[in-house]
Formats: sequence, C-alpha cells, structure tokens
Amino acid sequence: MKKALVVLLVLLLALPPAVVYYGYSRFPAVLSPTDGPQAKDVIYVPCHGKLIRFEVESYMAHSSGNFFKDLNWTVRFAHYKEPYKSITIIVGSTDFEECANVDKETCLLRTESAGDISGCIGAIATAPFYLQLVKELGNETEARLEASKKAMGITHNTYLTFMQKVKLGLGIIGNDRNLVIILIGPKEGAKENKIYIPRDGVLVVEATGERELNCAVGALLTLLKCPG
Repeated sequence: MKKALVVLLVLLLALPPAVVYYGYSRFPAVLSPTDGPQAKDVIYVPCHGKLIRFEVESYMAHSSGNFFKDLNWTVRFAHYKEPYKSITIIVGSTDFEECANVDKETCLLRTESAGDISGCIGAIATAPFYLQLVKELGNETEARLEASKKAMGITHNTYLTFMQKVKLGLGIIGNDRNLVIILIGPKEGAKENKIYIPRDGVLVVEATGERELNCAVGALLTLLKCPG
C-alpha cells in the first residue's frame, strides 16, 4: 500500500493536474466504448452445473471481424512488430489487495482467477524465449525455469486504483507496449457477463458473479490454449 501511494505521488507530481484529471475522466470510456463492436459472438461457459452465456466483443481499430482471431492477436502480439514489453493484470478493486473487506470464498476465487490468467499470459509471452533457450541449451527443464523467471519479470499484478485509471485513460498502459487485462466482478460493479477487447492492448473479463468470473477466466484460458 505504501509503495502504491509513493508511485501515485510521483505520478501526480510529474503530470500537470489537468492531464491527471483528463486521464481519470477518460477511464470510463476505456471500459465502455461508444462505437459499436467490430466483431462479436457468444460463448457458453460451463460453471458449476450450469451454462452461462457470455458476450464476446472486439472494438480493435484494425479488427479482423472475428473476435477469436482478435483475441489471439491481442494476446500473442501478432499485429505488432514487437512483443509487449510488459503485462499488467488488474486483479480488481483495492478491496482485493488484502481482502480485508471481502469474504474468504470471494477472495480465494479472485486470487485464483488472477493467478491463472497471469500464469497463462506470462507463459504465452515467453514461449518464443523458451523455445530459443531449448535450442541453445538443449535442456527443457533449465529453459522452462529461465522462461518462468522472465515471465515473472514482465508480468505485474495490481489493483484498480486512481493511478491505474489515470494511466489507462492516458494510454500509458494498455497499448502496443503494455498489455492490460482487467477482471471485473460484483465488487467492481459488473453489469453483464462479457469478455471483450475495448481497444488495442486491453482485454476485459466481466461477470456479475464471482464464481462466474472464475469460470470465465477458465474458458478464456481454454480459448487461448495456454501452455500447460
């Protein structure tokens, strides 16, 4: 918490107040694009004996017209000249930072969701590095260990703080250099069950129930064919 406050203070001092306010005011538009989706579909997610309907949408500037292709491109960097330099997982509201105001089950489910998606995206991001190391070292175990270290170095879990909203609004994160994945559940005011790409470099998983959010993350990992 103290570290976050220090970073926030630095950001506020580095940017003019008008810029900070502009970035913060732009955040809602990041999550709720005004233009219609460039690609949309529906998936049904198995969840505790039920099938939950999830809308899947892409608002990418250069959409393929197919959500599943856009999802793959967004995560695997296929439409950029270079891979992302870093990956930011926004776990949820600051209530989840220490889970002081969250019941145990909700805390465990959100922690699991964030951990699963962080591990998946980190593995995808470092897959080329891993394969290169296998060729160079001839040792899969050592290559996997080094790739895991690299994944941990570029993947950062954080929370939906004022600072992150400003940075998203200004495009400092969630761009062709930094992939942002945001988890939105009941604590964050989720209104529907949806997985969507509101702009290039940003992926949102939203669900009206915490269990449903956890199931949606599991479905996302299946769609992405995450390395096991």
